[in-house]
Amino acid sequence: MRKIEIDNRVFDIPSGWDDIKLKEFETWYLQTPETSLEQVQYIADICNIDAKELVLFPYQVYNMIVKSIDFIFEREYGVSNKLFIGRKEYFVTSSDKLVLGEWVDIDSVLNSESTNKLSEILSIVCRPVGEKYDPEKSDERKLMFMDLPCSQTLPCIDFFLNRGFELKKIMNLCSTQIEQANLCLKVSETLALDTDGIKQLPIWQRIKYIYLMRSLKKELARFSDFSYIKQTNQ
Repeated sequence: MRKIEIDNRVFDIPSGWDDIKLKEFETWYLQTPETSLEQVQYIADICNIDAKELVLFPYQVYNMIVKSIDFIFEREYGVSNKLFIGRKEYFVTSSDKLVLGEWVDIDSVLNSESTNKLSEILSIVCRPVGEKYDPEKSDERKLMFMDLPCSQTLPCIDFFLNRGFELKKIMNLCSTQIEQANLCLKVSETLALDTDGIKQLPIWQRIKYIYLMRSLKKELARFSDFSYIKQTNQ
């Protein structure tokens, strides 16, 4: 934290993610200032300074403040699936491991008017290893995460969001491959019916062909159902 003194008053200016709590971050991280006045208000919110006071600061001091909080605009805080609270280690559940109750509660948070959605999502997906999801603990955990510095919480949030994005890409690719395999199967069946090639084969080869086609259909159906369930959960 950087200290700036103006008119016998000391202001604490953040100089790193350690200096900003998650509950503070949640009040301004979605803002997109465009005008000069909006930018001043944005800087004031980050530094917990009244905007009416900030506009009275010398221009050089204002520039010093902006330089001190440069790290905000770079948004470089790493990615991690765990954090320590006291001596206890908490782990983030990846999106492909969530139970139905977690999906439902996350969806409820995302569609709510809450101003602490990041804290609430962490309270759902982040807990000690081996602990099962218990919605009764969410409210208490939300307050706990709100008071943690962004240096601890943002890497975990980024991990969860990135894993969800990567999983979605993988599932989309998998769906494409399944569709292509189904198309190939249909083409093969059509060609086999339109020609006498299969009939000319020895009986044991025809039996093998029928067995392989049935097996392929069964596997494609299984993976198609799996893909549908995964995409529905996302």
